[in-house]
Amino acid sequence: TVNSSQIYPHTIISTTGQRTPSSLEKQMIISQWESLLTLTQKKMNTIKEETCESMSIASNAISTGNMLACCDVSGSMTWVGKYPERPYDIATALTAFISELSNDDWKDMALSFSSFPNIISFKDNERRMDVFERITTLSKDDGYSTNYFGLHKELLRLCKSKNIKEENLPVLLVLSDGHF
Repeated sequence: TVNSSQIYPHTIISTTGQRTPSSLEKQMIISQWESLLTLTQKKMNTIKEETCESMSIASNAISTGNMLACCDVSGSMTWVGKYPERPYDIATALTAFISELSNDDWKDMALSFSSFPNIISFKDNERRMDVFERITTLSKDDGYSTNYFGLHKELLRLCKSKNIKEENLPVLLVLSDGHF
């Protein structure tokens, strides 16, 4: 068992730097990732069990996995800091991570936004993508500006296509540096 209780998603991803990891390194990274997912899921279940009437709608939605991550992949996300501590690195890792914690309505999905907001599926012919494929998929969507309004239009389009009822709308977790 790998102890991942003291690390963050972006630090797991960055352990090899920007080079391609060896197969052994990939196995270790995937083990750390899965360990952190399991630990976080247990925490979410504990919160869900302790849910009371006074819990906010957002807290309740997050504890039940009714959430959808949205990653800002615009150019400004790379202006501050150095790999792996840039807003871009943290946002893409958290988006990939949250997509695995979401409930069935939103599991293996995310939204990205730059010039052209996009719905992202982390499934390839029903096979769930691993962490490396998720980060690569998010990185393909980068752009130079942000279209925050377009992001919400994409979310509405997605909810309509999935026939999501109003009470099941997700909490949208926007991971951004706020330059929009």
